[in-house]
Amino acid sequence: GLCWWLLGQLQDVYCLCGGEGLLFPRVLPLDGGPVVLTEGHVHKGTNGYRVNVKHKISDEVPEPVVQRAMKIFPEKARIEKLRFGFKVTAMSAVEVFSFHGKVICHEGSVYTIN
Repeated sequence: GLCWWLLGQLQDVYCLCGGEGLLFPRVLPLDGGPVVLTEGHVHKGTNGYRVNVKHKISDEVPEPVVQRAMKIFPEKARIEKLRFGFKVTAMSAVEVFSFHGKVICHEGSVYTIN
């Protein structure tokens, strides 16, 4: 568990410092819903993908920030609010991951989509 957490944190730092793509290209890029890798192809997870909005210091994210993050996804995405973050379905893993690292500014604070 700690290794996966560390890899996720390193990827976040890499993106925030201007890096593009994956820091470790052979690592599965999502924490959320099940993804099946076969012959190098990424298939849409059957249960969707969990998306979190995080602040660098605080664990609490204001509701307007979460609502704004949910509106960033295209209309075709089905979004379900969860206790922590939200779940995105009707999109491929590659499409969902393309939003990873997006920055949202709210009342002088910076939040990222993970």
